Amino acid sequence: MKLSALKTYLGQVEDLTVLQQDGQPIPAHFHLTELGEVQKRFMDCGGQLREQKELVLQFWVDNDVEHRLAPSKMLKIIELAEEKLQLADLELAVEYQGPQSLEYYWLDLNASGQLILNAKQTDCLAKEACGISFEEEKKSSCCGPNSGCC
Repeated sequence: MKLSALKTYLGQVEDLTVLQQDGQPIPAHFHLTELGEVQKRFMDCGGQLREQKELVLQFWVDNDVEHRLAPSKMLKIIELAEEKLQLADLELAVEYQGPQSLEYYWLDLNASGQLILNAKQTDCLAKEACGISFEEEKKSSCCGPNSGCC
């Protein structure tokens, strides 16, 4: 989901609910504590230089169970960040506190039109350098032990 799609969504709903992958909502008293642009420059295991940019929302839950983030309030936070940070219309990720560590998700809409946190997955970006065919990819990880790519 891109920032523009989230803004459209927030302008159309009365209540803000974000579901986890199992369908359970994150606590309704969550806070939006950060919105920023993250740029990553890296080299894949095949030696190719790459760049990636995304926007990251950070959701935080405290014990103030009476707190509710209205869609209109979240939209105002986003618009302020757009103005101050000159944000582009990029894909949205979410940092959310898991049971033991920070978890990282894509923000999407599910088939019912609800916001959902979809787990980000790792992938090998240089499969040809690893000698992995699409059939083999289904069976193993490209950069696993004995793969010869890393």
